[in-house]
Amino acid sequence: MTSPEPSASIANDPFPEGSVDAGVYPTHGDGFQHSLVLIDMGE
Repeated sequence: MTSPEPSASIANDPFPEGSVDAGVYPTHGDGFQHSLVLIDMGE
């Protein structure tokens, strides 16, 4: 039995249901550095 294909709207959604903003940063690099803190915190 194969699993059903997700609809295009779900498969291409960059923000899954239930996700929240952890912050807004001026550059991709700043956001990446702060993401390391969240990973270290286990979030």
